[in-house]
Amino acid sequence: MSLPRDVSKTDVAPISITDVQPGQKKLMLLYAGIGFVAVGIASIVLIYMILYQPLASKTTGKSGEFNLTEIHSVSLARHDHVSLSILVNGQQAMVPEEVGINPQLWHDHSLERYGPSGISPMHTHDTSGTIHIESTTPREYTLGEFLAVIGINPDRVTRMTVDGNALNDFLNHPMNDGEKIQLELNISG
Repeated sequence: MSLPRDVSKTDVAPISITDVQPGQKKLMLLYAGIGFVAVGIASIVLIYMILYQPLASKTTGKSGEFNLTEIHSVSLARHDHVSLSILVNGQQAMVPEEVGINPQLWHDHSLERYGPSGISPMHTHDTSGTIHIESTTPREYTLGEFLAVIGINPDRVTRMTVDGNALNDFLNHPMNDGEKIQLELNISG
């Protein structure tokens, strides 16, 4: 079936920008600008999803997000909290967030099998200094093991106190719920 002659051929001249009324020019430029912005935002979102989401899934467990609900949905044999403060050369230092979660802050993976969702059983969520001991196996965890996770050389520890009492054998000290541990480190030259 063929179209009538007047429909099949285009006798209409293309519209040029000079043929458009002044008010329509502004509207066309506005729509073009909105289109460019939308394409730019979509590009940024796509780049984020491609580049950063795979990195996040490697650093924060199986789901791709640091999800406390997922972590706590695993049956834990131990769930304790120890408070840690660190002095470096006599100055208060911040305990990093995501120790035992973020690959740059998780140096020793030997205990990984005891932690939920592929994280260390000894980790931090934030910079408060709270060490979370969340283990799927009932066992003791020592300060020496945590120092290995965070990557602190034990030779740099000059003094350690637990609840205000000095302790000489800090590497083998089993951490207990509610303890307040202070480490003094010497990081010189």
